[in-house]
This record gives sequence, structure tokens and C-alpha cells, in this order.
Amino acid sequence: MKKNMFLTFLLTLFMFVGCDPIDNFNDFDEQITNETDETDVNLEKLCGTWQLTECINSNSTEEIAYRDFTLTFEESGYVIKRYIGVEEIEMYSFTTVGETFVYLETGNSDLIYKLIILNDSQLKWQRYSLVDTNEEQIFERIENIAINKIVAPEGCINGEFSVGEGKKVYFSKGNLTYLPCENRFRLHEFQQDRCAMLYNVYTTDKCLTWEYWIDLFFWGTSGWDGGVYDYRPGTRNNENSYFYINNDMSQGMVGEYAKADWGVYNKIENGGNKEGLWRVLSADEVTYLFSKRPGTSGLYAFGYLDNVNGVFIFPDNFICPKNIPIQTYKETKNTNPKNNEISSSEFALLEQLGVVFLPGGGKATYLAGTLIAPTPGWYWTSTTGVVKSPSYVQCFYFDDEKFGMVETVRNEGHSVRLVQEVK
Repeated sequence: MKKNMFLTFLLTLFMFVGCDPIDNFNDFDEQITNETDETDVNLEKLCGTWQLTECINSNSTEEIAYRDFTLTFEESGYVIKRYIGVEEIEMYSFTTVGETFVYLETGNSDLIYKLIILNDSQLKWQRYSLVDTNEEQIFERIENIAINKIVAPEGCINGEFSVGEGKKVYFSKGNLTYLPCENRFRLHEFQQDRCAMLYNVYTTDKCLTWEYWIDLFFWGTSGWDGGVYDYRPGTRNNENSYFYINNDMSQGMVGEYAKADWGVYNKIENGGNKEGLWRVLSADEVTYLFSKRPGTSGLYAFGYLDNVNGVFIFPDNFICPKNIPIQTYKETKNTNPKNNEISSSEFALLEQLGVVFLPGGGKATYLAGTLIAPTPGWYWTSTTGVVKSPSYVQCFYFDDEKFGMVETVRNEGHSVRLVQEVK
């Protein structure tokens, strides 16, 4: 039934917009952009929601029914939504071309449209083919329907993720970074960013004064000297025991020792700039995120974002735009990133919808900061080991063949992704 509804929607959508594909996009774009029109769309004025209501049953012997096509425009992404009543059925993303055109990415072809704001409350939609312009349709501006109604705190992605019964978190907008020479913590500007070991400079004589940002940390190196022997961010040391909290190998980053966590102890400049706002996930929370929340295996995927491999994690109750092709782990049953290759323009909308991306940042060892293959990802948790030994720490690991929780020594540099509680 659901499949039939979707096929029916596709048919009506292409009837709605016209389905002649643009075969020579570049030539056509040049031709159309040479036209002048004083009422061409202004993207700033376009932001908001526009709706077209159509009669879908003109047979007078039956009850008249209507359907709504809703266009929502926000700075970070454009999307078409179809509603029946208030129930959201499908979503498709758009890409702008200059300030006049958008084209609907449909996988096999691109369809080009011209948008013209007639006045404050009406938007004209024209579908172009290579030879003519088809029927125009007028959308009315309505009360804005946000692409994503969640508004997260500063530095967070606008998505809620269950990490336990009745417990939800926001993820930070990027991995944690640190500038040793100025003792500054920031979040990466983009989720796929990595600066780990670009300069291979994590030698013991430079790691605390280095003038470039780093994003691989030995465990517990938050800068708090109340529990860890070698507590300095950016430090490198051969002794695993130097990273025990309070000289106790079984002590995690909890309770009176929570300040060993980078997010608890430090002010994150572009993440609220206050102490105590952030933390890393515990091992149990990571396990719940990937294996226990409802719909789990359909709520993450492995792939490339702008040629950076990693893991896409979808928020609770996520609906993916149909024309952004993502195969979830449930569908592929493997972690090969070639399953999904997502561009930054495609990800702009996904991020607005709350999607998190964990890039594979590799890891650093104490031997002159040697980087061990940037392809895999290692992400610290706040929990010590339970299988090998409490002297180890549990971390989230992924590569092209496997993923899950593993236990590693503390004297290695791993990535840190912070979270905030949903209150």
C-alpha cells in the first residue's frame, strides 16, 4: 500500500511539474540567465512556505478531494513537501542556480524551473523545457512550515537522538579541535572537517606549544589537573597509566571526575563558551544509539561526504528526501563507504534535517605523533574497559569492514565528538 502511494505520488508530482528533462543543462542555463525580469526571485524574500492546493477529483458524482503541494525555502536548504491534511508524505530537495532558477534533482534527470515573486503573498512557478515554457502555476504564501522544527542550542545540530530510555542528546556541529599555543577549544566548522596530523608534528617537545589546530586527543586530557597525571590537551606520552583518572584504572569520566571530559571542563568558543555544557557519550549510550533505539538499523549509514569517509547518523523519526540517495546499514548490511557518496550541497539539507556525520579521523600514537591510516575512525567514550582490562577505554570504531565498540589503550589520540542533553 505504501509503495503504491509513493508511485502514485511520483506520477502526480511529475504531472504537476511537467516531466521533460533538460538534456543540455549548461547551454540552457546560459540561454535563460540572459533573460531579464524585474520580478525574478530574491532568495531572501523567498524564505518561508508557499502552498498550492489542487482539486484531485473533478468527477461531480464523487466527493471533491484536494491535495497540497508545499514548497519550503530556508537558507540552508530547499525542499518540496506534499501534505494531505497535516500529514507529511514525501520530501524532495532543490538546488539553486544563480538567484533565479532551481532544479529538482530526480536521480536520472534534472528539471529546471523559474520562480518569480509576484507580490508578498504569491509565487509564480514556471517549468522550462528546451523549447518552451509549460503551464504556470501560482503558489500562495502560508504560515511558515520549518524544514526542521527543532531548534538546538548554539553549536548543536538540530536533531534529537535517543541514547537511553527517556534520554536524548544533541550532537555538536563538528569534532572538537584545540590550539595548543593559545589553549583554545573550538568545534570544527563543518562536520566533515579533519585537521588530524596534517603536519605530523605531535612530538613531545612541540605538542603543547604547536601553532596549528589539532583534533586527536589522548584520553582524559581536558586540561583539568584534578585527576589525570598527564592532563594537558595535546600531550603525547608512552605511559598508559599516565592517563588513569585519580590513579585508578577503573575510574571513568563521571561524578567528581567528570571534569576529565573535555566538554565538561572547557569553554568551547563556538559552542556556548561556558563550562559544563558538553560531554562525550558513555559506552552504554553509544550502544543504545546504534542498536537499541527504535528503527536503529535504518537510522545510520556509511559513506563519503565530500570524499571524506564516515558514518551518517539520522535523528529519531527521520524522513530522508527521496532524491538524496542514501542506503542505510539496514539496506546494505555492510560499512563500505562507497554505498553512499554525498556532496556538500546534498548534505546541507540533510544537516538542516538533523543528520550527524562522524568523519574517519584516524588516530595518533605517542611515537612522534604517527598517524595510523586516516580512513578508520576512533571516537572516545567516557567509559573504561570491561572485557580486556579497566586500564583500557571503550571507544566507537569503524572502518570499511566493521564497526562497533572496541577497547583501546589510553595513550593514543582519538577523535572527540561532544553532545548536549535535550532538556
